[in-house]
Amino acid sequence: MITGRTLFGSHPAKGQELNDHYFGPLPNRAVNLIIGVERALWQLGIPIATRHEEVAPNQFEMAPVFEPSSIASDHNMLMMEVLKRGAENYDMNVLLHEKPFHNLNGSGKHNNWSVGTNLIPTLMDPGDDPLHNRPFLLTLAAVLRAVDKHQDILRYCTSGAGNDHRLGGHEAPPAIFSVFLGDYVGKIVHDLAHGRKPDLPVPVPKFLVNYLPQRPQDNTDRNRTSPVAFTGNKFEVRCVGASQQPAFSNLVLNTITADAYTYLADEIEKEKTAGKSIDAAVTAVLQRTFKEHERIINDGNGYAKDWPEKAVKKGLLNLKNTPEVLSAILSEKNINLFKKYEVWTEDEFRANVTVDTEKYFHQINLEAQCLKSLIDRYILPAGLDMYSKLKQNSEAVPKSRVDRLKELTLNLAGKSDALADRASKLYSHEGTLTGAKYAASDVVPLMIQLREHADDLETVTDAKLWPFPTYDEML
Repeated sequence: MITGRTLFGSHPAKGQELNDHYFGPLPNRAVNLIIGVERALWQLGIPIATRHEEVAPNQFEMAPVFEPSSIASDHNMLMMEVLKRGAENYDMNVLLHEKPFHNLNGSGKHNNWSVGTNLIPTLMDPGDDPLHNRPFLLTLAAVLRAVDKHQDILRYCTSGAGNDHRLGGHEAPPAIFSVFLGDYVGKIVHDLAHGRKPDLPVPVPKFLVNYLPQRPQDNTDRNRTSPVAFTGNKFEVRCVGASQQPAFSNLVLNTITADAYTYLADEIEKEKTAGKSIDAAVTAVLQRTFKEHERIINDGNGYAKDWPEKAVKKGLLNLKNTPEVLSAILSEKNINLFKKYEVWTEDEFRANVTVDTEKYFHQINLEAQCLKSLIDRYILPAGLDMYSKLKQNSEAVPKSRVDRLKELTLNLAGKSDALADRASKLYSHEGTLTGAKYAASDVVPLMIQLREHADDLETVTDAKLWPFPTYDEML
């Protein structure tokens, strides 16, 4: 209730292992809430397109209709507000933390983003002849260049204490930014980059059933493990956290793509000045840009164990947590970028980083104080009561179990005292980057160890003595 997530809790007997919650029938209570929320959103001019069950127990997803970026971002924030308020009417609560339950999927947002003009709704549609679709190829080149050159800024706009739990886990894209293009578009880019003429046969799936009509296979591809995935006529940025505003992600995407468009336009003008035709100039710039930024493409599995090592060898950034991001973000390159396009002044940029640093520091400090209080006042006494109970009946209980309880309570007490010591040291660096780094390197790992001991203790403690609802009961 205080932190937005559970700081302990052993894994339930049944979690999400069977995936039987995913796209299952919605429970009546959830349906009633969602329908009530949908009606309230319609009155605000926010049309909802879908609703379904997600992977984790009692996890649900809603999606609004695709809209212009600034409107969609405002509507997304209003939607969160209506959900929170609406849940109260049904004696429920909506958890918008990125990771409320350990070992169960957390929550994020999919920022489906494209760029269009007053004449072309989206410049990201390959069309029937993508090889000769100049706006599409140049936009593709712009996005690849933008993501490659500005991995750090994209990581910054999806950073935060909550999202640190998700990014890199097998439920959200990794913290390493890359672009997924799929087989069809990927082949175009790789062939053009190396001066080859792309051969693009349209695949026809074999249904092996003679009465079904033969239809060409759809070119749309999808990769859930990619942070920036091309999905047919847009890019899906899958790493925005559930509590985060999508406006920040769109602000960054629009700015870095504008910068890449500017670069491409200047390069084409240089080629034309050198005497090349527009076709030859565009082809030369596309080949150069695709080749220069080919490393940012990853059409493989972003969850693969060897991907971080491969990515670093390719020169990609692996900023594992928020303090690492905050340490790297205020570079001259980034300050000049936002100043050039009049998005942020240097003072505004620094102010945002200061706020995010303080927010991270205070969030981890709050969690540490809360965890220590719960351990000392509730969990440790429950463990000691259970230990006393077993000691009194030692002839009926294996000695190993009594010894295990003793070890767990000793470890809990010792680690809790250590957490108190480290949390006190945080105050000497309150709200600073130094404090945020210390929180990530020294406080968070100790909290994880404390949780492991508390979760182990829960599994061997009398249910009547355990002072909190378990995961089984909550889920």
